[in-house]
Amino acid sequence: MLAAAIGAADLLFAFDSIPAIFGITTSALLIVACNVFALMGLRQLYVLLTHLLDRMASLNQGLAVICGFIGVKLLLRALHDSGARWAPDIPAWLSMLVVAVTLLVTAAAGLLAGKRARPLSSGQRAMLARRFAVLDTDQNGAWELADYERLAGRLCGSCGHALDSLAGQAVAAAQRTLFSALLEHMDANGDRQITADEFAAAAGRAIGDRPGFDTAVAAAAHSLVQVADRDGNGALDAAEYARLAAAYGASTRQAAQAFAQLDLDRNGVLDTAELTQGISQFFTSPDPGALGNLAFGRL
Repeated sequence: MLAAAIGAADLLFAFDSIPAIFGITTSALLIVACNVFALMGLRQLYVLLTHLLDRMASLNQGLAVICGFIGVKLLLRALHDSGARWAPDIPAWLSMLVVAVTLLVTAAAGLLAGKRARPLSSGQRAMLARRFAVLDTDQNGAWELADYERLAGRLCGSCGHALDSLAGQAVAAAQRTLFSALLEHMDANGDRQITADEFAAAAGRAIGDRPGFDTAVAAAAHSLVQVADRDGNGALDAAEYARLAAAYGASTRQAAQAFAQLDLDRNGVLDTAELTQGISQFFTSPDPGALGNLAFGRL
């Protein structure tokens, strides 16, 4: 039943794209090819490209322009085919040019906006303060290496591993690597700790070493899955995630609510890519509605 539901979702995704394809071409070969690729799961690339999409602040506006253009083209095409000589038939090359230029302008605007720190609203600051408190284990107002070492111990204890086990050593090493990446991005005064103000100031700011940061986040997510994955299937079910989230102070109810939202493909498990996306947003996105708010089970 689950496989059938996922397959049906893929079919809906593919057929939802047909009007947009018709806005560019009526070639049967191209339409079938585009939908074949959609059915092959290209929509899953969203998870891998999330950090890039988060930096495109004008993406929704750009897509709105493209959808509006396609709608006008389809209307003009229908009028042209019905005999209205005044209605132009926009050629495929022009449609492709409009779409490409719109996407390029949207991407450039988003990347340029990402380099400029925007003032945070009171709601954003309150949300970031709640995020900060999740990892400030001693509540002293600063993230320190000791916080991440303490979290490694809690994670091992919550998931039934000794700290000196292979899984425990992997978690501890990944937590140290993650903290180093956070220091590089957020530690403004070089005192080897991150205050709540430094965390808030870094929210939404372009990361200097983005590949290094992404690697550290991915390693942390992989280690968390490794330490909490009791059945060895490489992903976390709801119960396994609840034990993981308990180390961060999340209740069973909070963990269940977080799991339901972080499971993007609704397949009943949380994989490394989904957890990586959540952790990355937790540390970088100023959006109060970002799923990354729930990366560690609570906010």
